[in-house]
Amino acid sequence: MGDGLTSKISLSVWILWLVLTFGLSNRGTSVCVRDEAWSKVEVIQTVTAASSLALGDSTYMRLAAEITHIVHIAWPMNFKLLLSSFDASLRTRQNLIQLPSQAYRLNPTKRARFLFISSISTVANYHAVTGESFVPESRVDDLNWSLDLGYAKAKLVCGKVVERTATNHPEIEIGLVRVGQLVGARSGFWNSDERFVTLTLSWLPVDIAVEALSEITFSSSPLHLVYHLENPVRRGWQEVVKLLTKELGIPRNSIIPLRRWLDLNTSTLNKANPTAGLSDFIEKEFPKMLCGKIILDTSFSRAVSPTMRRVGAVDDDKSLRTYVSYWRRIGILK
Repeated sequence: MGDGLTSKISLSVWILWLVLTFGLSNRGTSVCVRDEAWSKVEVIQTVTAASSLALGDSTYMRLAAEITHIVHIAWPMNFKLLLSSFDASLRTRQNLIQLPSQAYRLNPTKRARFLFISSISTVANYHAVTGESFVPESRVDDLNWSLDLGYAKAKLVCGKVVERTATNHPEIEIGLVRVGQLVGARSGFWNSDERFVTLTLSWLPVDIAVEALSEITFSSSPLHLVYHLENPVRRGWQEVVKLLTKELGIPRNSIIPLRRWLDLNTSTLNKANPTAGLSDFIEKEFPKMLCGKIILDTSFSRAVSPTMRRVGAVDDDKSLRTYVSYWRRIGILK
């Protein structure tokens, strides 16, 4: 992909990165991508799960010759799928890893950089297995650290492949980034498919996460095997609930204990309840993810990312008002 950020970007997934970084008007921000920025983008239609990305030989070899950085971001976000349902995603990961290997064969003086975007779900049982809450930025030593979900298991499989590739293929500079809970952008935009009830209080706005990921990707430092993207500044639920009840006009005496809420939620799983499709996850996994038993160490990511070093808690009045206003505008809140 040429040299750094000034090069043409040859994989269409990077279009998604640009959209997340700059925003669009229907997502609560103004369009601010200049023509000269778009001139650096080349979109190539691919079938990423197919051999050679379903590209012709000449296009594939040109891509391999030019590429310097690959970030595998796209992934089905569905907690109900089995591991076998992620076959296409697993093949995509394998095909993308083969690109920097091909690049090295074409030019042995160049090491392309590959980052796989993993998930906190791959280490969500770390506390249950080890008795510790602080998860280091290191490889998974016990498969039981992962949630028992197809989504988490598939991410874990990819992570183990990244670990093996780092050992067996020194011609590739490879690593993975475990991402915690991403929340709406600072503009207020929040994917309407997200469920507020699945949040932890280590909130990291998506636009901040993109900035940090960019800094990790293009860091001049050698790539570490594992990075974590999670807000290192945490605050208690009590403070956030106080702000939310005020903004939503909910009486403070309506707040109930978590266990009572879980029971009520399970008893009202109908179409009007937006958490109906996540009932098992909420009952089994939500409390441990919510109550601070899993904290991702961010030492390595903060070492290379100025954005991560200056990030703060997302629990102030302004931030919450912005999110609530956006939810009302798109009809999630009536």
